[in-house]
Amino acid sequence: MDTNREPSQSRQIASSQEQRELLRVTLSSIGDAVITTDKELTITFLNPVAETLTGWTQKEATGVPLERVVKTVNEVTRGTVENAATRALREGVVIDPGDHTLIIAKDGTERTIANSAAAIRNARKEITGIVLIFRDTSEGRKTERALDKALAYADDIISTLREPFMVLGQDLRIRHGKGE
Repeated sequence: MDTNREPSQSRQIASSQEQRELLRVTLSSIGDAVITTDKELTITFLNPVAETLTGWTQKEATGVPLERVVKTVNEVTRGTVENAATRALREGVVIDPGDHTLIIAKDGTERTIANSAAAIRNARKEITGIVLIFRDTSEGRKTERALDKALAYADDIISTLREPFMVLGQDLRIRHGKGE
């Protein structure tokens, strides 16, 4: 038996365990929701933000198909949206499906999200899983909708005016006028 080899193997195992723990702590510390899956799209990890947004704990979600935990619909049409992770696995590229996606948590809570998904590849460039990242954009969307509503209201008022008027910018230049 080669006794010089055993300490080296022990150091490699310890180093590998330290690297895994560092990765777990790093993913847990990220401010966006992070979910990882294997290549069958079975969940292997949820960080605390993902737990909050999905309503599933790490313990509950591990080993569960992603589609059961991450339910998404189009914000406008309410139609089912193909999960970004499914596309990333199929196409092997980073997928950013854009805006207008709602995630429906386990308790039925709905939030608008921005998300993306990418393939996880091993040293041989083989896909071994997917990482799905998303963040709650509900407050931003709420503000955007309120602004759109206020602008539409102002446009309605302006369209009913019969007398000439103008709106000046901070530089005192005409920004909008009616009856010019």
